Amino acid sequence: MSFYGAFFRTLFWRPRRATQALYWHAKGQALRARSLLRAGAALPPQIGAPQSPHAYQVWIDTVERREKTIAQAPQTMAGWASKPRLTVLLYQEPGAAAAGAFERCVTALSRQIYPHWELVLVQSHEVQPPLAIDVPRLVLAPSRAANAAAALSIGMQSASGSHILPLAVGTRLAPTALYHFAEALQDNPEADVLYGDHDHTGLMGLRRRPWLKPEWNRAMFLSQDYLSAACLLRAEHLTAALPLPPALAEAAIYAILLGVTAREEASVVHVPHILAQIGKEDERDTADHPETPEDSAEPDLAPAVEGAASAAGSIEDLPVAPPPAAPPLEQGAEPPAPEQPAPVGRHAARLAALARALEHEGATISPGPWGTHRIEWALPADPGPVSILIPAGQKAEPLRRCVLSLLGSTRYQQSHVVIASHGMPGPEMERYLGRIAQNPRVTVLRLADAPGSAALLNRAARAAQGRFLCLMSPQVEVLDDLWLTALLRHAIRAETGAAGARLLNRNGTIHHAGLVVGLGEGAGHAHRFQRDAEAGYFAQAHITRHVTAVSSACLLIAREKFEAAGGLDEDAFAHAFHDVDLCLKLEQSGLRNIYVPEALLLHHDAPASRRPARHGEELAMLRTRWGTDTFRDPLHHRYLDRQSERYELSL
Repeated sequence: MSFYGAFFRTLFWRPRRATQALYWHAKGQALRARSLLRAGAALPPQIGAPQSPHAYQVWIDTVERREKTIAQAPQTMAGWASKPRLTVLLYQEPGAAAAGAFERCVTALSRQIYPHWELVLVQSHEVQPPLAIDVPRLVLAPSRAANAAAALSIGMQSASGSHILPLAVGTRLAPTALYHFAEALQDNPEADVLYGDHDHTGLMGLRRRPWLKPEWNRAMFLSQDYLSAACLLRAEHLTAALPLPPALAEAAIYAILLGVTAREEASVVHVPHILAQIGKEDERDTADHPETPEDSAEPDLAPAVEGAASAAGSIEDLPVAPPPAAPPLEQGAEPPAPEQPAPVGRHAARLAALARALEHEGATISPGPWGTHRIEWALPADPGPVSILIPAGQKAEPLRRCVLSLLGSTRYQQSHVVIASHGMPGPEMERYLGRIAQNPRVTVLRLADAPGSAALLNRAARAAQGRFLCLMSPQVEVLDDLWLTALLRHAIRAETGAAGARLLNRNGTIHHAGLVVGLGEGAGHAHRFQRDAEAGYFAQAHITRHVTAVSSACLLIAREKFEAAGGLDEDAFAHAFHDVDLCLKLEQSGLRNIYVPEALLLHHDAPASRRPARHGEELAMLRTRWGTDTFRDPLHHRYLDRQSERYELSL
């Protein structure tokens, strides 16, 4: 982009910075002028504000630099051991809008820098000949198709490539797309599926809204199709999966990918480059606005609470109580997204494909917000008891509020609360502990020898009787009475390590949606302070997905897995990071930690206080033990800022 183009782009966002750049440009200091414009276009106007809308263009100019890749590609390809033949399979649909999108799609194909490819074109019955395009390597399928699923079957009969790239008409491949796929195959020749990142078309064709995706994450793929827009599959997998029923036509690639990736030995490789641009006519899958609304409320899958509180005393003195209304958010805060009508179109087709893929696993499929999917894994008739472990803290009121909501707003009845207190609580806490200890659903432990919260939780775990252990902060309050049932659906699965809940702040923003290891050279909260009523970064805070770690503010784990990991390291992480350390040990053992947004709770901020004196030592230990100063979380893209919890571009 020219200097003046960058100048006017910055002028309306950061006028002072743009004026300074113009001054240095007039003085002949071109380098300084351009540096000021880049910073002005990318940086937020104040600390904590979102990135500039021009940040992506700055990233394209300074980080992506496709022109450099294009210039170096011939020399790089000359050294490759193999040059696989790739088939792009395109279905041409009728309609004026589709015609324009088709032309743009084909034009982008003609600019590919990788030479070993072909285009297999399957036309709809309604598309009128002649075919007025000039495309090299074009193979026109001999017969026409009624839908996208049929087009795959017809197209595969003409395809000669070892790998197939199914392309939607509304998608334009980057000129480097096939090159990057072929490059990834040099190191991963046995890969079953490869997928890349993509962005979207804005005004006047400008690129916007990049989706920088994580490494392969099956739980996320079940919740949201993040592969189909830019993926490459081995040809034999498509042949084996076809034909597909017409009902899955609008989600044909997703249906095939679900089958291919379900195999334990499947190799799925992420190609961390922007490989495609989604046009407006094909944006429904990744738009910030719901493609289709969310369906009905969660079914009642746990035993109903029977009876009512006696007038003789408070809820703390009773073993059972009816669920009260959810605790209020702050005035003006936005509540969680409301339930909405049933899905249609692509969303409905994806849900049908998912139900078909999981029909033998006892899962119930329902629509999620913003075009996503929810999977309820079946629970056995008797999952077993759960012990909820809470370090008492210093003040009685947060603990009282937490326990009150647990006893009154948890539908799952096989739960027991274990409160672990330091040996010398204050008088108010002492009175509360004495009273709550009379409740048969609560056990109070007084532990004079526990130096920190990790030690309290370890002692509580040893004293507890539950098959599952739920580590919980006293600052938490229940918002949804099925929170524990939702966590149990995942914690009971053999492959799951720790399951973490979605925690909201009182102002309706997100407090916890999984932890990213390596943020700030330690660990940070993904999507913190995002409004819960908004999609945010491609609805990531609203979908079930594997994460590297979850917070012990609400963490559920099977007792045997907790004990096999050695529990919490109370010596190295007495106050902080013991949850991160535990989760990393679970991951190291081959288990996967998971974030469960259906488990919804409220997190009250603790009163401002100084960090424990050992916080710095514990952060240093985390860096030493796990290398978090250089740790690259596989679920956090390398081009995202390691100093930001907002999933912003690194510039």
